[in-house]
Amino acid sequence: MKVCLQDKLGTKGMIISIVGIIYSLYVILSVGLLYLAASFIIYGIGMFAFIKARKEQKKRFVRQKG
Repeated sequence: MKVCLQDKLGTKGMIISIVGIIYSLYVILSVGLLYLAASFIIYGIGMFAFIKARKEQKKRFVRQKG
C-alpha cells in the first residue's frame, strides 16, 4: 500500500494492494507457523548463496538509485 500511495496509482492499485495483503495474511494463517519458519530458513540459505555467487562474479547485488 505504501508504494501505491507514493506512486499515486489510484483506486485500482489500492484495491489490488488490499486484496494482496488480505490474501497474504490468509496464506500465513492457513499454512501454519511451522511451515512459515521452514520457508524462512530455506529462503535465508538461498539468499546467502545468491550473495556469495554475486560476489564471486564481482557484480552488485543491490541496485543504486539514480
